[in-house]
Amino acid sequence: MQSYSNSLHNIALTRDNTILTDGAGSQLQRHYCTYALARFLNIAYIHSPLLRISYHGFSPFEKNQADLELITRYNQTFSIPSDMELPKNRIVHQIHHCHLDNITLIQEEAKKTREFHLIKAGFPYPICNQHPEMLECIKKVTPFKKPSSLLFRVAIHVRGGDLLPLDSYRLLPNSYYINTVKTITTILDKLGIPFVCELHTELAKCSFVTPPLNHGPEYRIEKRVTRNQEMNQLEDFQVIPNLKKYIDHDPIKTLELMATADLLVMSRSSFSYLPAILNKKGIIVYHPFWHVAPMEWIDATHQLSFQERITSALLQYHEIL
Repeated sequence: MQSYSNSLHNIALTRDNTILTDGAGSQLQRHYCTYALARFLNIAYIHSPLLRISYHGFSPFEKNQADLELITRYNQTFSIPSDMELPKNRIVHQIHHCHLDNITLIQEEAKKTREFHLIKAGFPYPICNQHPEMLECIKKVTPFKKPSSLLFRVAIHVRGGDLLPLDSYRLLPNSYYINTVKTITTILDKLGIPFVCELHTELAKCSFVTPPLNHGPEYRIEKRVTRNQEMNQLEDFQVIPNLKKYIDHDPIKTLELMATADLLVMSRSSFSYLPAILNKKGIIVYHPFWHVAPMEWIDATHQLSFQERITSALLQYHEIL
């Protein structure tokens, strides 16, 4: 069990695993942020596993066949030990969006009573986005160990797949990733640091049509959608030096590769944000979106400081190695 110093022994926080059972990245991000929130509030954390995943990755989506073992594998990999066993008798508080005000009220109630109070949190982000420094504690419970490598590993996550015909407004152009990575690799060359660039994305292998509501009522497909291989334009990335492609790779192994990379170039996606907060020592390159970045992450869109911050981070990283 995780150690924590809590003066209140009759209150705990858990993730409400019945709310928005969408993709694994999104749910697991809420899972780890709920843990961080419990540490921030100095109350016990109770683990709640994944119950359902609406999106199983692009290959199962393409075949219209869900991976039946995937939820079990996710739960085995991403399991944070609970701080305590839940008592049978408890008062349950369901909070959809967590704010300090509504949680403080429950803490005050717990001080006045001997009854056990369990807070089931839907979205911890209103507090996490105000205090992103709280996410630092997540590194202590990462399930991954960094493998030894003679090469500096640059992981690039290009979010595509199901978003291409749906929420394309969330996607970043290929040119963003290419320009960002080429800036980084130019600096690596100047510093004499040997490197490999690992491209992580999903790609349709052939043209196919997805029927409406393919993977459950919560997934946002309301009409038939056509997908094809040309949507991703992966040939654009050939200009990146020392490129190794991981296309439609196993999702858990992909998360491990990104969470143990020396440098991660994120997309606007929870499937990037999750390995970024799990990465113990890597340099994180961030493009602003609705989840706030910890201070040490480097904003690639800030042209005046980006190259300087990357150079400084690489120099420090190289000295540590």
